Order: sequence, then structure tokens, then C-alpha cells
Amino acid sequence: MLDSPRNEPESVQERIQIGDDGSVQLASRPAPFTLDVPPAGLTTTIARVLSSLRLTLEDVGDDGLTDTVGLPEILGVADPARLDLSRSWRPRSLRDLLRVPIGVGATGNTVVLDLKESAHGGMGPHGLVVGATGSGKSEMLRTLVSRWSSATDPTGSR
Repeated sequence: MLDSPRNEPESVQERIQIGDDGSVQLASRPAPFTLDVPPAGLTTTIARVLSSLRLTLEDVGDDGLTDTVGLPEILGVADPARLDLSRSWRPRSLRDLLRVPIGVGATGNTVVLDLKESAHGGMGPHGLVVGATGSGKSEMLRTLVSRWSSATDPTGSR
């Protein structure tokens, strides 16, 4: 929404003008008309129905994922110093190859990142980590590297 046409880009294909009385006029349509204003909450409901991501009740709460989950919880051990590397570095099946637990979800389930090609049942080898300052991007990457190094024999990884 712009205060003045002079603030518009050089090329405008359509201009919508909203009058003080709520009437709407398009530059390409000479007769003014009134917009249908959806009831409060309808647009959010429609967006959630159309979205593939569904929020659980735990996600909506104020305490969502604010708890810190340390490396021991992610590794499933009480003390990472006592981790049996001969067991954790054992050869893995194709399904488990490049699967790395990176955290714990809102319901307590393990969140797994699978870096295999999608043709091999993974999520693909490319990714993007996005978030605001302090949201945990670097911590997530440190967790990924820590877990991967504890689960993968360095002589067998390429």
C-alpha cells in the first residue's frame, strides 16, 4: 500500500484505489465495487487447510521448543565420554546411512536429518538453514557435526 502514485515502481500493470468509504476501483475496471472482507480467522484457517504442515497443541503453547536439549540426549547416552565408538561406528544399512538425529521434537520424538539423495530415500544432499539471530542455526550445525562424527567412522566416510 502506497500513499501516493509517485511512490510506485516505474511500471504498474494494475492500480487498486480504495476510497474512504471502502469502495474499490481498479484502473482497468471503471465501475467501483466493494471487496468481500472475510470474517476474522478465516484466512488463517484456509492457510492451515492448504498447508502441508500441521501444528500440534504442543507447538502452539508458549513453551514450544524452548528447552535446551544437549548432546547426551541426542546421542541417547548419559555421558558422551563413555560412548562406545566401536559400536556407534559400525557399518550401517543403506536406510541408516547419512541419517543423523539433530534434535528432539515438541512431542519428545527424535528429529532426524537424512542427507542421502532423494532417490535413495533421503531428503537430498542440499539444505538451507534459516533463522533469526539467536534462533539456534549455529547450534544445529554443531549438533549435526557432533552427531555425525560420533556415528560415522572417519576412515570410511567420504
